[in-house]
Amino acid sequence: MRVLLLIVVPSVLLLACALIVLWIPLPGPFPPLFSDGRNLPAAIITGVLGIGIIVGLAVHVVSSFLRAGRGLDPALEAVGLVSERYLAFGRRYRGAVDGRDVEVTSLPGYGVRSPQVDLSVAADLGFRMAVGRQRPLLDCRDCPLLNLEPPGWAGLQVYAEDAELARRLLEDPASAAALQRLMDGGETPGLVEVYVKLERIWLRVRAQAVTGEQFERWFDDLLALAEAGERALGR
Repeated sequence: MRVLLLIVVPSVLLLACALIVLWIPLPGPFPPLFSDGRNLPAAIITGVLGIGIIVGLAVHVVSSFLRAGRGLDPALEAVGLVSERYLAFGRRYRGAVDGRDVEVTSLPGYGVRSPQVDLSVAADLGFRMAVGRQRPLLDCRDCPLLNLEPPGWAGLQVYAEDAELARRLLEDPASAAALQRLMDGGETPGLVEVYVKLERIWLRVRAQAVTGEQFERWFDDLLALAEAGERALGR
């Protein structure tokens, strides 16, 4: 609706401006009403107004993207992460939390693409695993599928290069609970994937709306998964 208004309202304003210049009596030196001489002033005034509208829309769009990209600043700067610009309109945050290196990237949505948040924390788990509601595509694409019994894992697909280590991690109550909370998309429907790397855990979320409270829960759960996972695997 907002995009439609940004298209329709300027068009109506330009049309109204052209009609005013062409059809409304104006003092000299404007040409007489309904004369061909009105066409040039109408074109000039409408063109100048159109350029102004285009510049204003461009500034508005850029400002909106920049504001959207900084939506996580309060939550992340509060825990000591340093922010920087990332890929034009996004933000990247780096630092250490509870002795673990943390990196967060945030990209605003555009067109039909939803906003995206990537959060990774350092964790020495020593194997690769991917979890998603459909086959994850960013890592562990060559890993075999694990057969997991519900409850808790219904609707999830887990791929791991080392089945024994993966099962030890997933059978640990604290690790399993943290991972299941991360994968719960009930409050934030959209793409949610978790990747266990050799030296870090990576959460990717792509959803239309992400609140600060939701992000803080993901942050806490990812740190809990890193700690519980290392403990369960004896790292």
